[in-house]
Amino acid sequence: MREKIVNEEIFGLGFSPRHKGFHYLSAAIGRLSTRTGYVSAGETYRMVGMAAREDWRRVERCMRYAIHYAWEVNHGAIRELFPETNTPPAPIEFIQAVLWRIADK
Repeated sequence: MREKIVNEEIFGLGFSPRHKGFHYLSAAIGRLSTRTGYVSAGETYRMVGMAAREDWRRVERCMRYAIHYAWEVNHGAIRELFPETNTPPAPIEFIQAVLWRIADK
């Protein structure tokens, strides 16, 4: 159930499920939603990379690409999450914003 909520939220922000970054972001948000306490960006990328059997740098790069695509190409609702900036957020900033957004659901 939680995975469905996360995927719908990300899709609604203008992300394309055809990008690996969509799935990596979904996995990161799903995993972090069940944890308490601070988790660093590097730890988040490594956690998702280990689960996907990918290098954490590739995971982070795919997340950045998916965010850039939603921001620049789709002009999705992601811009509403970050109205104070003209540049796409870093993956960890996006993950935290979505976690806050779905916390009430």
